Amino acid sequence: MSIGDWHHTSSEEVYIKAVYGNFVGKKAYEDTKTLDGGKFSGVPWNSALIEGKGRFKNEQTGEDNGAPLTWYRVKEGAQYRFRVIGVGSMYPIRISVDQHPIMVIASDGYDLKPMMVESFIINPGERFDFLINATQSVGNYWIRGESIEVGVQHHSVEAIFSYEGANKTEEPKTTKRQCSSDNPCIVANCPFYYYFDQDKHSHIKCKLMSDFENAVETPAPVFDETSQEHFMNFAFPGDDEPGAINGRKFEFPGVNSLFQSDEIDNYDCSKHKCGDGEVCYCHYELNVPYDHTIQMVWVNKGSGAGWGHPIHLHGHSFYVVKMAYTQQNMTTGLLLGSKGDSLGENQDITCSNPNGRRFCNTASWKNSTWGKNNIPGLNLKNPPRKDTLIIPTGGYAVIRIRTDNPGKWFLHCHVEEHMLDGMAMIINEASDRVPKPPAGFPICQNFYNDPTRDMSYIRAKQIEGEGETCVQTDLFVAVCCVLGVFVLIQFIVIVVLCMRSKSRAAVENIAMK
Repeated sequence: MSIGDWHHTSSEEVYIKAVYGNFVGKKAYEDTKTLDGGKFSGVPWNSALIEGKGRFKNEQTGEDNGAPLTWYRVKEGAQYRFRVIGVGSMYPIRISVDQHPIMVIASDGYDLKPMMVESFIINPGERFDFLINATQSVGNYWIRGESIEVGVQHHSVEAIFSYEGANKTEEPKTTKRQCSSDNPCIVANCPFYYYFDQDKHSHIKCKLMSDFENAVETPAPVFDETSQEHFMNFAFPGDDEPGAINGRKFEFPGVNSLFQSDEIDNYDCSKHKCGDGEVCYCHYELNVPYDHTIQMVWVNKGSGAGWGHPIHLHGHSFYVVKMAYTQQNMTTGLLLGSKGDSLGENQDITCSNPNGRRFCNTASWKNSTWGKNNIPGLNLKNPPRKDTLIIPTGGYAVIRIRTDNPGKWFLHCHVEEHMLDGMAMIINEASDRVPKPPAGFPICQNFYNDPTRDMSYIRAKQIEGEGETCVQTDLFVAVCCVLGVFVLIQFIVIVVLCMRSKSRAAVENIAMK
C-alpha cells in the first residue's frame, strides 16, 4: 500500500515556489502545525493518494470530486499482511482501519516484536508492515490516512477494506473509533510524547519508534576505544534559513563523487567559511574508517529548528538505541517553553552558540560524563533497526552503524523540499577499500570545472550571502561606471558649449567695433 501527500506540480517547482516565491499570486498560505507547535513547511496540502487513487476535497465544506478509490477485497476470517510505503514528499500520515485493530510487525524491512495499535504514523520514506484480521461483520470499512496537522479539516485520504459478499460499489458508512480514558487508543511512531485530541484530551497513548524491539535479539554494535561519536543537527539556520546539517548547506557534485572525488575538492567544506556561527554552502562529507562502530546523535535544535525531519541513510540500516523528545505542556500539548514560534528543546544536549547565533552547528552532551555507552536509556540489547527515522523539533535520536559497507552514502531529510534546500551530506565510508573503476570506465565531465569559463554568474551563491554580495558589488561597480561615463559626457558637452558661446561672443564684440 503506497500512501503519501500529492501535489499538482513537480518537487522542483514546489521547492522554487515555496523557497523563493511562496506561491505568490495564489491565496495566502500559512504554515500549518502539529499539536506540539512544530511546523510544516510552506507547501500547501492539496490531496493524498493510496495506490495512486484519492480525492480532492474542499477544505471548507468537505465535498470531494468523487474520484475512484482503492479497494482491498478480503475473506471473512482470514488474516492479511499489508506493507505500507510512505511515498509522500512532506506530510506524516496516521493510518487506521475502522473497527479493526492492527498489529505492527516490521518497519523498513526489519521484523519487530508485534505491537497491537489503533493506528500508526508513517513519514515520507518509511515502510511499515502490519497484520489485520478480517473478523468483523461482512461489509465495507474505511481505511483512513489522516494528516497530523491541527487547525485544519479534510486533510485525509481513504481506501476501502471490503469483505467478500459486501456490496462492491457501496462506499462504507463506518466511523472511526472513539478514544476514551477507559479505552485509549495506542498510536505508534509518534513524533511527540503525548497525542492530544481536538478537545485537548489525552486519550491516546503514544509509542515512539524506540519503544519497539527487534523481533530477534540482535545487540547493537559494540562501542569500544576505536569507535566514533558524531553529532549532526538538522535545521534551517541563518538569515535566509537554508536547509543544512551542522550549518552546512549541501552542494550536489557535478561529477561522480565516488570515482572523481579529486574534482570536487573546490567544494569541500574545509575550504569554505564554515563554523559554529556560520552557514556555508559546500559538499559536506564525513570520513569514517572501515569496520568501526559509528554512533551518530541526530539533533533538531537551535534557531533553525521548528520542523520535523524524517532522516534517511543510504547503504545501511541503523540501530535505534535511544530517542528523546521535548516535554509537553499537559494542558495545551505544546512543547514546554513554547511561545508563539519559539519552541522548547530537550535539555540533554547543549550547543556552541558564538555571538548569540543559536545555529547549534556544534552540539555535545550537556552532561560531560555522557557519551559512548554511558548514556541513560540506551537499548543495546535488541533495538529496532531502521533506515529512516523521524527527528522532531527539539528532540534527538542516538543511532549506531557498523562500517562494513565501503562507499559514499547519502544521508538526507526525506522531506523533498528540505533535501533540495541542502539538508543532506555524504558518509564517506572506508574510501581506501572502494574498488577502483576498470579501465575505460565512463566518467562525468563537469561544466563547472572548465577554468576558461566565467562561473561568477552561475555559482553566485558559493556561500549563502557571500556570493550574492559579490554579484551586487559587481553590479554596483558597473552602474557607477555607466553613471560616471554619462556625467563625463555631460561635462564635456557643457565645456564645448561654453567655449562655443565665448567664441561667438568674442566674434560679435569684434564685429561691433
